[in-house]
This record gives sequence, structure tokens and C-alpha cells, in this order.
Amino acid sequence: LTPKEIIYGKLGGIFFNSKEMILLPLCLCGVLWYHHLLSTENLVFLCISTLVLNIFVAMVGVHVGMTYAESRKAVGVSLGTVLFLLLGIAVCMRMMMAVQSSFFYQLQAFSAFMLGGSIALYMALGLRNPSRAIGLACGIAPVSTFYVITSFIDQQFGGAFLVVVLTYGFSTVALLIPAIDEFDVATGRTIGEA
Repeated sequence: LTPKEIIYGKLGGIFFNSKEMILLPLCLCGVLWYHHLLSTENLVFLCISTLVLNIFVAMVGVHVGMTYAESRKAVGVSLGTVLFLLLGIAVCMRMMMAVQSSFFYQLQAFSAFMLGGSIALYMALGLRNPSRAIGLACGIAPVSTFYVITSFIDQQFGGAFLVVVLTYGFSTVALLIPAIDEFDVATGRTIGEA
């Protein structure tokens, strides 16, 4: 087996075992569209964004699973990564909206949270297998997620879709390339060997 076959086999297994968790939300989007509660444009945005995020989450799981020797740590790091990116930023934004004091002061605290989150994200994903692409992905993911959530609240779905696809698509590729290289080293093969 080649490294690509191993990695893509793992990803294929993840998608096969979680097919219901992927297909049911997409079917729900179709039902909303059928009942005219969702426009065709927003249906496309929502379905593609959901698929991109599913692929990203699966790749985070594969990357972390290969990086950490203990499965308990790997599960904790991968779940923590996804929860930080999606829930942590959303909760902080809701807190900012609930307090409703000066937005400038809240933005400073939130920016510090995003900077700390970027560093923690890099420590979780890139410290043991460093690359500039993973570093860039860890730096832009919290800021991009902030933008996506604010765009969603402002009902600017096209911008949110574009940022999700670009940010998490790049992050997926940034995690995929070192995974293939690491597996290449682990199997003892070089790129030139057949």
C-alpha cells in the first residue's frame, strides 16, 4: 500500500462509518429547500460548506490520530480542536452581544482570545509535526470562523460560504500533506520508490 492509499483509506472508512451523520443534515437541507424555507443558492452554500467542514473534521482526526501515540489524548485533542473552533468562538460572540457595552473593548478581549486560540491550535496540530501551512491554517482559522459567524448573523451567506470553503479547504490540505509525508517515513518508502 502506498501512503496515499493508507490515508485515503482511513478517510474513506471515516466517511463510510459516519455516513448517516453526513447524509441526514444534507437531507434536512433538501427538505428545507423543498418547502421553500431555503433558497437554491443558500442550499448550495449550506451543502458544500457542510461537506467541507466534514472533510476538515475527518482530516483533523486522522492527523491527530497519527501524531499522538495514545488514543485517549488523540480523541481529546481532536474534539477540543473542533469545539474550540466552532463552539468556543460562537459562545464568545454571544457573550459580546449579551453584554452590549463598548464593542471596541470587547473586541480587544476577543482578539486576545483568538490569538491565544491560534497558539493553542498550533500547539495541538502543528507542534509535533510542524509546517508553515499548518501554522498559517492555525492562524487564520479562528479569525475566519469569527468572520463566518458574524456574516451569518448579518445574513451575508455568500461571504460566509466563500470563507468556509477557502479556510477549511486550505486547512484540510495543510493537514493532509504532512500526513502523507509522515506515513511515507513510517512505512520506510521514499517518494522515488515504486
